[in-house]
Amino acid sequence: MRTFVVGIILVFSLLSPFVGWAGSGYDNASIAEYVVQEINTFRSGPVSFADRHGILAEVQTQWGAHFDLLQTLQPLELDSALSQIAYERLNAMIQGKELPDLLERVKQVLGLKRVYALDALSYIAFENYIPPEEAVSYMLISMEINALLMKGTQSVPLVFPSFNRVGVAFTIARLSIDGVPMNVYVLYLVFADDASSGSYIEGRNYPDILKVYRSNALALVEPLIFPDGSFYAPMPPGNYTFVVGKTVFTAHIDFPLIFVF
Repeated sequence: MRTFVVGIILVFSLLSPFVGWAGSGYDNASIAEYVVQEINTFRSGPVSFADRHGILAEVQTQWGAHFDLLQTLQPLELDSALSQIAYERLNAMIQGKELPDLLERVKQVLGLKRVYALDALSYIAFENYIPPEEAVSYMLISMEINALLMKGTQSVPLVFPSFNRVGVAFTIARLSIDGVPMNVYVLYLVFADDASSGSYIEGRNYPDILKVYRSNALALVEPLIFPDGSFYAPMPPGNYTFVVGKTVFTAHIDFPLIFVF
């Protein structure tokens, strides 16, 4: 059986021509429930997962002083509205259409003014048809390993402590790869948090010189930086001073963890 295990970023333009859809007998709702169950199993014990897969020492080195954050991953709930968004965006990708801004779409669909969202995309191809759950399991294990090792940006949402809901889109396509018809299993996830579980400062492309101080002690907080520039800075509640270049502002943090993007 010929197998292609491929990366997280899916570019359908590289997988042509499109042959058709395959595996119409699977149930999308069951697949979505299975995906959330598997992710929650991972989030309930990422350290044990890392140990089983022989990457614990590397994960400890990668996360350093922030290793304990892996003990704070809360379970995810399957969200039908986010699943709707996931399918919208997956269909747009397949059709080669431009994708609208994810965060704005999530805010619109969920009816929330304050929300954060990220997506994750993976696919795997087999020459022969295999059960969807088996293909999903392969993809999730790969994504979870990459998330723990912080390799690439697409897998990072799996280890964001604040996310508490996820939407799932799944499909199987028949594509020709190097002239060989293949069954391509595609998994697309949309993660979100309604900001109820933490305090947030929203922004993009902060300079590397951003510094965060505990105002009453002027103690520099060392953040954990993710590959996409996002970072977590674990902090107890209190007043903080943020310095970005010559810009200084203060904020009161009501929760023990602050997320900055």
